[in-house]
Amino acid sequence: MPEQENNPLMTRLETVEQTLKQFNQRLEGLERLVNIRPAEPQTAAGPRVPLGPVPPPPPVLRKSPTLPTWTTPKPIYQKPKPFVAPEAAAPKSLDDLEYKIGLNGMLKGGAVVIVIAIVYLVALAVSRGYITPAVQFAGEIVLCLAFVTLGVIKRDEREEFGQLMIGIGSCGLYLSFAGGHLFKHLYSGETLVALFLALSFVNFGFALWRSKRSFLAIGMIGGLIAAMLPMHNFKPQLDVELHLLILIPTALIIVKNRWQEMAMVLWVASTAALIPALTYDGAWTIRIGGLYITSLICAATYAAVWTKSDFDRYCALVPTILAVAGIGALGFDEVRHGSLHVVWLAVAGALIGLGFKGKAGVRNGFWIGSLCVAVALGPVGYHKLEATAAFAIFSILLGVASWKIAPRALAGVACLELILGLCAYAVLWTASPSVYGIWRETGLLVGLMLAAASSAYACHKAGGGSERFLVLGSLILLPLFTRAGFILLASPGIHFMNALAIMLPLTLFSLALLAIGRVSQWRNVLVIGVATFLLALVQYVQLIADGFVNPGFDIALVMFLAGSCLFAAFAVRSAVGKSQLDSVIAAAGLIIGILTVRLAVILLSLPAFQLPLEPAATIGLLTVMTGSGLFAIQFKWKGLVPQAWLSLVLGCVGTFVVAMSNRPTFALELSLLVTCILGILLSAKATATLFAKGANLIAVSVAMVWVMFSRFAFLVFTSKFIGLKDTPSLTLSWIIYAVMLMSLGFWFSERYLRYWSFGVFGSALIKIFAYDLSDLDPGIRVALLLLLGIGMVGAGYWYILSRPKMLRDAASEAEQAVPPGVPPTV
Repeated sequence: MPEQENNPLMTRLETVEQTLKQFNQRLEGLERLVNIRPAEPQTAAGPRVPLGPVPPPPPVLRKSPTLPTWTTPKPIYQKPKPFVAPEAAAPKSLDDLEYKIGLNGMLKGGAVVIVIAIVYLVALAVSRGYITPAVQFAGEIVLCLAFVTLGVIKRDEREEFGQLMIGIGSCGLYLSFAGGHLFKHLYSGETLVALFLALSFVNFGFALWRSKRSFLAIGMIGGLIAAMLPMHNFKPQLDVELHLLILIPTALIIVKNRWQEMAMVLWVASTAALIPALTYDGAWTIRIGGLYITSLICAATYAAVWTKSDFDRYCALVPTILAVAGIGALGFDEVRHGSLHVVWLAVAGALIGLGFKGKAGVRNGFWIGSLCVAVALGPVGYHKLEATAAFAIFSILLGVASWKIAPRALAGVACLELILGLCAYAVLWTASPSVYGIWRETGLLVGLMLAAASSAYACHKAGGGSERFLVLGSLILLPLFTRAGFILLASPGIHFMNALAIMLPLTLFSLALLAIGRVSQWRNVLVIGVATFLLALVQYVQLIADGFVNPGFDIALVMFLAGSCLFAAFAVRSAVGKSQLDSVIAAAGLIIGILTVRLAVILLSLPAFQLPLEPAATIGLLTVMTGSGLFAIQFKWKGLVPQAWLSLVLGCVGTFVVAMSNRPTFALELSLLVTCILGILLSAKATATLFAKGANLIAVSVAMVWVMFSRFAFLVFTSKFIGLKDTPSLTLSWIIYAVMLMSLGFWFSERYLRYWSFGVFGSALIKIFAYDLSDLDPGIRVALLLLLGIGMVGAGYWYILSRPKMLRDAASEAEQAVPPGVPPTV
């Protein structure tokens, strides 16, 4: 139909249909290629019936399938690599090494050789008279200018060939100018200075044009040398003026090209070039002013080009420049004109810092440097007393200010002021501070103590709450506080002994540290407080050795030290764990025990008692023993049990020492013996309560009581009230003690006591037959034998009466020893 044939829509539909058919055919071909089995169609007549397992198709031997042409990718075009011959592929490292040797070794080394050859040639010609000084000078100039001209022409040559030629010519011109004046005497020194300056500005111009550091360095060095030449005629003002004339354009070029390392070189070179002028005696304002202006220009130059790096992360060179300038000014001037002029340097530095608003690091560097210069160097030029006071005041103000403003920076400056104040006080102290009066020195010490406290706390806050700064502050405060207390207590108005004048400040300082450490839970501060208290105890021992004889004041000191020890134990107790609590109690108990013995010796030596040292110390030891045992039982303090035993042993030894010396009174010795016996029982009770009770404890206690009871019974039986002789008295005491042990063994069901009674009975029996019967009257022999026999019979009868109870006790012990679930054996 012609209408359909001419219809473009129908034509497009036919094209789409043909495309779909082709796509379907290609898809079927692809399925056959990958061996995909088509799914079986499901009819609408019913559910699909499984046909069973499909057998695998037989293997088909065929070649590798070839993809249709429509799936074959097109090859990617690659440009062929050029052929390189084997001999042309030389190692690059060898080529680079050869090139560097040719450049550095040949080109630059040749330049040096040329200069040497020229110098040698000129020297040879001059020595033989071929060249007059004027001709020689002209030849040198021409040759140097030739090098400069060649360098300008070849300025764009590779590897800076042109710059090297210009450098050779420029250095040659400097040497030629210097030789024309020094050796040839062709012109005056003023002309030489002018030539040097002119050549330096030419080098500055080339450095500015080509941005070359080497020409800037050549011009700077030549100009600074020219600036130093007027000092040959002692003209420091001209030296400083020429110095600044070279310094300013150098700084501008450095700032333009942002050469940070050249800024450091400029500071070092310019400062060194000023040394000849600074060592001159006259015109100190010009010399010091030149140093300050030079340092400020160098600091501003470095600040303008500074960038944060690993070498200088905080722009630390700026405060270093200011500090070196201030120290150098005071050093070269020898503080003959005071030190107030460093304040002007600090003010100028702070004003320059205001110009760097966008660079906080630079601004802070100027401000910190200016602050350090003002507060650290400003007081140096004044008298030692005023300087020390100024350092202390500055440290206090900076430490307090650091709590709100720039904590780390101001805390560091406060510490610097404190160190300078301590140094100034040390110089003052070595120069006999008593000349300035006690109260002036005390005021200085108080100021330094406040400075140390504020600086330590400022560093503590700035350092994240670290205690090490508080420890350092405490160590600084300790000698200052002790010195202040010493000069007050040892003053003519009070006139304490030296040991006492040191002991009291140490004790007060330790109490202050302990209180602060207790409230703030600062363990390191507590340690310093305890150590200080021990130093106070050492001074008290020295006080006793010096022969302090006032008993009333000594008693007050002992009570004060004992109370301080209790406070120290209370403060330390809150900072230690339970595992360390016994150690703290034991240490405190030992110190208080020693002080208690000292107190007993002082009290009992008073006219009301007039006891010698041995009985007084023994009474003190037994008092310590009693208190330690009672407190250990009452408060369950295990740390006091060893002290109770130690005091008991020393008290028993002291009792026998008293018995053997000076024949003490009957009542005193009996009292000591009774106290020792009760103390043994008390210590054994404390040990059994807080620790495990065992045979060793019973053995030690019974043995010690045996010894003390023997002495007690001996004194009673040989006294005038009974009148027995020595030998039967001791034997009788043993028999009585054995009966007592047997009785207590049955009463408390302690078989170890009964065993010990056997031992005491046996000892008494051996003593009677081996010694007593041979030296006694018949009546006494019979009495002793009867007593011994009656005691032994009574003990045996007591065994008969106590047998049922003993059997019950044994059965209960056996039942407790049998594990649960196992029947007891009868």
